[in-house]
Amino acid sequence: MKITKSGFLALVLLGLAAPGYGQVLFFVNSVGDAANQNPGNGFCATGTLIDGVPECTFRAAIEEANETTGSVEIHFADSIPTTNGQSTIIIDTNLPSIENTVSILGDTHPNFDAGIGRPTVRLTRQPTGQATRLLRIPDQGSGSLIQHMGMAGLNSAGENFAIRVVSASNVIIRDNDFGMQRLNNGVILDLPIEGPAIELLSASDTIVQDNFITNSEVGVRIRLDSGGNVIWDNVIGAALDDGTWSRRGNEIGVEVRGNTGAENFIGGCVFSDCIGNLIVANEVGIQIGNGANGQRIFANRIGVDPEGSDDADWGNEEHGILAFNNNNTIGNGEDFGANIIGNSGINGIALGLSDSDSANNHTIAYNYIGVLPDGTAVGNSSSGILGTGTGTEIIDNQIRNNGHGLWLGNGAFLIQGNEVRNLGDGNCLRYSGSGSAGALIGGLEPGQGNSFDNCGVGITFEGISDGLEVVGNRIGTDPPPGQSSIGFSAIEIWGSLLGETKNVLVGSLSDPEAGANVIGNAQTGIRINFASETRVIGNYIGQDVDGTPLPIENHGVTILAVSHNAVADGNVIGYGINDAIPLQASPPLGNVIANTGQHGVVAGVSDPNDTGNRTAKHNALRGNRMHNIGGSGIALISEEGEGSVIDPGGATDGPNRMQNYPEFDNLATFYNEDTGQIEYSYRVRTNTENADYPLIIDFYLADGTSDAGETYLGSDSYPASSANSFRTGALSLPSGVNPQGRYLVATATDSSAAEGPGSGNTSQFTNVPVFLGELSDELFQDRFEED
Repeated sequence: MKITKSGFLALVLLGLAAPGYGQVLFFVNSVGDAANQNPGNGFCATGTLIDGVPECTFRAAIEEANETTGSVEIHFADSIPTTNGQSTIIIDTNLPSIENTVSILGDTHPNFDAGIGRPTVRLTRQPTGQATRLLRIPDQGSGSLIQHMGMAGLNSAGENFAIRVVSASNVIIRDNDFGMQRLNNGVILDLPIEGPAIELLSASDTIVQDNFITNSEVGVRIRLDSGGNVIWDNVIGAALDDGTWSRRGNEIGVEVRGNTGAENFIGGCVFSDCIGNLIVANEVGIQIGNGANGQRIFANRIGVDPEGSDDADWGNEEHGILAFNNNNTIGNGEDFGANIIGNSGINGIALGLSDSDSANNHTIAYNYIGVLPDGTAVGNSSSGILGTGTGTEIIDNQIRNNGHGLWLGNGAFLIQGNEVRNLGDGNCLRYSGSGSAGALIGGLEPGQGNSFDNCGVGITFEGISDGLEVVGNRIGTDPPPGQSSIGFSAIEIWGSLLGETKNVLVGSLSDPEAGANVIGNAQTGIRINFASETRVIGNYIGQDVDGTPLPIENHGVTILAVSHNAVADGNVIGYGINDAIPLQASPPLGNVIANTGQHGVVAGVSDPNDTGNRTAKHNALRGNRMHNIGGSGIALISEEGEGSVIDPGGATDGPNRMQNYPEFDNLATFYNEDTGQIEYSYRVRTNTENADYPLIIDFYLADGTSDAGETYLGSDSYPASSANSFRTGALSLPSGVNPQGRYLVATATDSSAAEGPGSGNTSQFTNVPVFLGELSDELFQDRFEED
């Protein structure tokens, strides 16, 4: 997205043009502050002679300029007094407003060196106990130019400012020094401004460019209906002299107050030429208040060393950017408009600081947050982006090395194409709070998925009551050499004190193949902690799409009730009881779960010794493809232990009611080569009062001799009339599937649906798989048959 704002190019050309010398020139030859003797007579004269020449003070020049018809230029005469090569003008009372188009040209001073660019004229005021206001430019001063001046040392009580533009337009403020004096010997004096250095009040189309702004309460303040102004190529919070950079700071670098007009540019781009500001060593880099909607922040370097090193001392003490309003654009759609934000004492970007703050509908795109473009780490202490509100788009950012990558809440965010990594124990993304309906993390189109790596937790959800989608992301797929990419879980979905977490979709129902998340190199793939109605479909957990192993240290998926009165209810890993599972010939199936150190899927409690009213029920675990599983394919773990042994009659408590798995009659279960079918005989020893019949029986070819189902074969309905009894039948095979030399397992899922996407209580896989070989004799009709 390139900037096409009407008039922006004209503003830029105006800002870069050489001054147009008008017909009326006044030459200041005094550092005094006497008034003009006779304003309006066409002469700048105080009534005093200096070496036989009428004295023209800076005050007298402004007073006469205000009475002149046509534009005026104020120059500095060769005869103006200097001390160490510079002229300091100390005003006694506030200067008159500039009420004509006036160009104040500090570069006309006799000692000005364009090659150095150091101002040699300084305006200041001795402390008087009254507010100091140097240059005020109202509407009549539209089109004025102030350049190569120094303004500093305004520390009286009251409302001080160096330059205030009030209701004027097309003013240019460039190449000035504020809040300091750069001496000719390379020494810099800090001369604070107790107020804004530059304030735009109901101003429009004003350019603030190439200034050094330091030691001020606010470097640049924009307020009260100001719109269409451009703040670019300034150094705000630092100084450069004789090739040496030094930190000076401001309280706030750039402040856009509430009720300010839109389309103010802090940094800007014309076609692919982007020029931002260096904003460093302030308390807050950029602050945008409530009601100051529609600002544009492009191509700035915020909190980073001007020389491009990892020196953290250049960081802003609190936030790089703090916004309380709506509809801002931070970053200009492609790399040439990127902001670089680093070394902040708190957050790189903060969109509001509490749930009550209005911070909606922002676009944050193509920025480097916590990292320089060359990969140098400049992490922000807390989060790369902290956000609340709704409708904000966070797109194609590099977010690295921060305490947390993204910490978002109470709103529907669109998060696409970001690379988030190198965070130590922090979260790549933490998302909490209600109001998330319509939130999307990733997407179905190429490039819309995010990459989350080398974090403590990839994504954490907490208190998400209205649902969101996680689609097409890569989590933990690119670990640093010799390290686990995700220290704990790739995805954690928590219920919390913030509210119940429910209706999170991991994967895509409309296009499971394109929407697959790839998850690996973590302790646990997906961890669901007393959350409900989560749907996990079509993902690759522990394996890349091309089959490359991405090992999971512990379990592929866990569904846990981890505290008293906790509920983990109605979650679906793969397919629910009302879903028809597609056969292998029509991929994709549920989820690929592979290369785990322990179980494929666990439903249970985190600590069997911690008793309480906990449930992990109505969790459907159907249609997934599992291989290279270190433990069981599915493990139900209650306070009494793992449900690997049949409980005759079944149970009413425990994870998924500790549903009994199907048991096969090995003699009556085999592959019939003549019919090309698997003939089976099985039973489920669960009484009808302990399960909701009919049960759905899903058949799988196992992974080797394990109990993990790898290839889904089809399903059967087990009616209440068959409870505890063997049921026989034949299973036609999907095209291209040869079961010979393989083992058969199955799960049972009852029809007890919780609220949500058609769940049900799924059992473990059959504990003793059935060998589907040529049953030529009765000696070797078990899983230990030899070649």
